[in-house]
Amino acid sequence: ALAKTTGEDRRRLERETGVMEFHLIQTQSAANVVDFLLRRNEFYASTDAGEKAALLDRLEAICRDELENAAAAIPLLQADPRLGWHGEAYGYMINVPAIEDKLARLRELVEVRLPQERARL
Repeated sequence: ALAKTTGEDRRRLERETGVMEFHLIQTQSAANVVDFLLRRNEFYASTDAGEKAALLDRLEAICRDELENAAAAIPLLQADPRLGWHGEAYGYMINVPAIEDKLARLRELVEVRLPQERARL
């Protein structure tokens, strides 16, 4: 549809496409959180070093996926002020500073905390 539209119609369609992309990012983020928490719980419950190492690999992969996923939200948030607004809260629940904070915490997991857990194995 984008290829067949021009002018204001195209701009509106691009914004609506951004809403769809933002929703996909949110959905993927939720899936990553659930996957991370389940694998983390398996890691804590395991007593097998090989299994724990494999779970750390999976946790790192989830974090790296979420780094890419969350970063993709920033240009969408910057392009459309409708995104991140929560009507019931009467405010922005998702914004660029919150995403940047999340990215910093994910980098800490990948660069510091997961390697520390690997060293303990």
